[in-house]
Amino acid sequence: MAHARSTRRRILAATTTVLAVTLGAGALSAPAHAATTPVGAAKTTKAPVAKTAADVIGFPKNSKLLDAGLTGFLTREEGTFDKRWTRYSNGASQGYGSTTVLRSSKTADYLVFPMHYQVTLRNLSTMSVLDVPVGSAGNGATYAGSAADAVFTTSSDGTVLRKHTHPTEGNGTVTVTGLPAGASAIAVTPGTPEDALVTFTVGTAAKWGLLDLATGVVDEIQDRTPGSAGGDVAVSRTHLAWTEGDSTDKPAVFLKERATGTVREIPVEDAWSNDLRIGLVGSRLVYGEAGGLSNGDTNPLYALTAYDPATGTKVKLLDHLTSSAAAPDGLYVRGGTVDRGEGLYKIVPGADGTPTVTLVASTGEPTKVVITENRVPAVVDLDQNVGEIHLSWGLSRSTVEADLTLRHVRTGLTRELSIRHPNTPDATFRWDGTIGPDHASAYNGEYTWELKVRTLNGIGPATSASGTFTVTRKTAPHDFDDNGSTDVLSRDSSGRLWRSDTTFFKEFGQLTAQPRQSLGAGWDAFDRIEATGDLDGSAFGDLVARDKTGVLWLYPARAEADSPTASRSAGAGRSTTRSPAAAT
Repeated sequence: MAHARSTRRRILAATTTVLAVTLGAGALSAPAHAATTPVGAAKTTKAPVAKTAADVIGFPKNSKLLDAGLTGFLTREEGTFDKRWTRYSNGASQGYGSTTVLRSSKTADYLVFPMHYQVTLRNLSTMSVLDVPVGSAGNGATYAGSAADAVFTTSSDGTVLRKHTHPTEGNGTVTVTGLPAGASAIAVTPGTPEDALVTFTVGTAAKWGLLDLATGVVDEIQDRTPGSAGGDVAVSRTHLAWTEGDSTDKPAVFLKERATGTVREIPVEDAWSNDLRIGLVGSRLVYGEAGGLSNGDTNPLYALTAYDPATGTKVKLLDHLTSSAAAPDGLYVRGGTVDRGEGLYKIVPGADGTPTVTLVASTGEPTKVVITENRVPAVVDLDQNVGEIHLSWGLSRSTVEADLTLRHVRTGLTRELSIRHPNTPDATFRWDGTIGPDHASAYNGEYTWELKVRTLNGIGPATSASGTFTVTRKTAPHDFDDNGSTDVLSRDSSGRLWRSDTTFFKEFGQLTAQPRQSLGAGWDAFDRIEATGDLDGSAFGDLVARDKTGVLWLYPARAEADSPTASRSAGAGRSTTRSPAAAT
């Protein structure tokens, strides 16, 4: 026997279409506990979107929409089981247990709490409560689902379906009629405020029908096609729609006219689908593949699209969606647009039948990829961390590929680095401290960086950012080009001096000479040439040479590796000195 409780407290206002439902509702046995702490081939066009993120309440981040009603919506954070109810009017929210569902009649919202021995239905306008015993407390009755203002149970043998409503709002407990003999595995889910969708089997045949909530009679019974198992279903006063071909690259959507029973297939794009969501908005069928924003491939089904069966016209409503639910006053979709960002959108028929889209709640996150943070230091010390550094930027999402170009301002040498689909919303590049086509040790001094980020799934445009940093090191011995690595000098038989830079490859433990560069001819005038290190305080290694008359010459180095500065005399009378460097 159902037990009704009521209270005079009223907390929510009420106001009225189509409910899209997922097949497979059945008995729920886990207890639901309310939390106690409230927390503040046609041409495709684009539908208008009203409101901006600043005008609306917040939508919980990393959460999917489960149910939507007249006064609020129910969500679940990804990776958790608990649910949260949020009011449209002010964004106030309340946490509930994992089995809680939201249902709506024409005028009010209800929270349903299925538990082991009882199912509780709470009217969120009047706060009246209906308790329906199940299990051993209800003579073996089993919870079969809920719709509008009613809870449904089946008898202990699973053959009789009963509807339970609050006695002040309905007819109390009544037996549902119209089911064929032998019906079993009966489950009830929302359809419209007037009809519930009933699924059941007769023998081995899977069937569904529509239950008139006013009369308690099941009608419009038909066989379910094998391909519809696990798919989505939508019901309106005039049509029934369902999907087939789940987890294939040829999904299908079928639309049945309830008055005539005529069924037609709606043309949708051939593309991989495993969560194709549908809804009915006025005379339009709305469809889209959920989860596109987090996927790393393109798919024409990612955009939420409205199809007009009368004209074949398609209208793009949103750039993507993650989840959807319908309420008596419209279809609600958690998704996003490049212009308005991520949030909860309400879709209703416009004056000409074309759906209009309104932002109801915002997560505050962009749909387009955004470079949110630059973590590159102003100064990069390549003496640290064995000469390498991780250059990192924060991104708004991870389904991207990113290219980084580093350019040494003085030489124009560059280094290109790339990443694809990082594990986190960050673009982090390991720079090994080399530059140019030969991967020589990077020069000290000023660098520019340019980061280009493109989406892998085609949702939103590419973006870029640029900036500068400075590479620094301590002065290294025998480093004539200011890149921190030892240089090797050699003089050929014609008197030309050559410099070969070196690069140490840590991966192989190998010091490798780079292609040599000429420092000019005429060096056969000297009988000794010494690399002395920095003698003039310039931070670059210098050269000292002794000519054949015994005069020492100092060649102060410059950052330009192939152009030492002019020499100046460091004194005469050094012809007997074995090492001119030591003699200075």
